[in-house]
Amino acid sequence: MTTSTPDQVDISVISYDSAAAERVKAVIQTLGFRASEFANTAEFLQARNLIAPSCVVVCAGDQTDAALELQSQFAKQKGGCPSVVVVSEIEVRRAVKLMELGAMTVLTNGFDQAELADYLASAAEIDQERRAIRQRVKELETCRESLSDRQLKILNMVEQGHSNRQIANWFDLSQRTIELERARLMSAFQSASVAQLVSKWTELRVLSKSWHSTDNTHSSQQDQVLDA
Repeated sequence: MTTSTPDQVDISVISYDSAAAERVKAVIQTLGFRASEFANTAEFLQARNLIAPSCVVVCAGDQTDAALELQSQFAKQKGGCPSVVVVSEIEVRRAVKLMELGAMTVLTNGFDQAELADYLASAAEIDQERRAIRQRVKELETCRESLSDRQLKILNMVEQGHSNRQIANWFDLSQRTIELERARLMSAFQSASVAQLVSKWTELRVLSKSWHSTDNTHSSQQDQVLDA
């Protein structure tokens, strides 16, 4: 597992409880990470387009509804959302709800600093892996976007193991035309062989469907293209 370097890691601290927030920031400092502090979730969400935190620590105090609302929003768009740690003297049923919605953990105000440090380090590693996947998806999607509808259909047939003759018959084209199209596909995906081309196309299918799994509109469009 790849570990994030300190200059890549930013932890957002939402400070409904200033005392807990100070303890959290002290732990962040010991890890060599950056801390960006916000007074409430609204302020954090306003700045969301300008920051990309590896983790959000919500020092909720008695504002547990705000923590639940933030985690609910993240649960609807998991693909690029940071891990969430909630610090609060919260009721058990609410803590369970937060965890069900995807929160990394819920700690009490008297949290153990070493335990929090472990969670933050894990969140940074998860974020690093997520960023790498997102970058890979973007690279492969750029390759795909350069293809015509016919090339997408041919690529799907190549992936399914159809021969040039079979593909040519299906499209009522010459085998030479299909050979040229396959060469263009290999160039688009920077592949040295058909096996590498198919490998990258399959990788795009798997990563893209996983990455966009919580974006129903995008996912539907994606399926239509990938299954062309």
